[in-house]
Amino acid sequence: MKFDMHCHIAEGSVDSTLPLRKNIELCREKGYDGLMITDHDTYSGWRYYEKEVRDGFSPDFIVLRGIEYDTRDGGHILVVMPTDAKSPHVLEIRGMKVAELIEFVHGRGGILGPAHPCGEPFMSFTHAAAGRHNAFMADQFDFIETFNSCEYQHCNADAAILARELSKPCFGGSDSHRIGSAAMGWTEISEEIRNEDDLIRCVLNHKEAFRAGGEYYHHTTKETVGQLNSLFSLSFGAYNRTVSLLRSHERHEELEKAEKSRGVIHCGRHYTEI
Repeated sequence: MKFDMHCHIAEGSVDSTLPLRKNIELCREKGYDGLMITDHDTYSGWRYYEKEVRDGFSPDFIVLRGIEYDTRDGGHILVVMPTDAKSPHVLEIRGMKVAELIEFVHGRGGILGPAHPCGEPFMSFTHAAAGRHNAFMADQFDFIETFNSCEYQHCNADAAILARELSKPCFGGSDSHRIGSAAMGWTEISEEIRNEDDLIRCVLNHKEAFRAGGEYYHHTTKETVGQLNSLFSLSFGAYNRTVSLLRSHERHEELEKAEKSRGVIHCGRHYTEI
């Protein structure tokens, strides 16, 4: 099966102009079997899909629920939670440290892996504080995004090396925000995937089932602004730290609520209830 595992849609991401219906249409035209919605720090796009879109499309095209979480110290991390898990509100509040995020997601039967792990400073794991100072932490991820259509070729090559060194499954996606970049990155999976639980089980038990690749999109913001992109990355880092600090109390309260409803067994992993 063929999926785009990294998509941003207009109904969920403020920086996207790509409508979900159009994204699905373009993916189907290129032979994709599904996509995963991975908006930044929000499930709004997924909620739009469930309310407005799901019933209008064939069940043969699979739309998965994901999220791209902005950590305080580890860049952008793709997260997939079990099908029966309610969309955890705390994952819509940016700013957890990557170690906290790993514990939270694994403790509830989910999986996670770094988006564009060898890309821009502050946004990518290996070029963020956690990756630079705690490289061993990468082994705690469940998969690595090794192809991103909006990344430079050498960054994807380095990500593929990281995945091989850690023996992790490879994810690929378009990272699409515009119509022109839709359906340019893919993940091929040799197992049948019908929902998030299938994907989680496959990642944990059939690592060899994944292959990633695609085409490169050459009209990204960083290619457009050129040398100014370093200033953009620095500005994002400052913004991310500021918002993380401002929302720390809210995030702490949501984490406490989530701990009280912590599950015991999910998708083959066992956890002790607190």
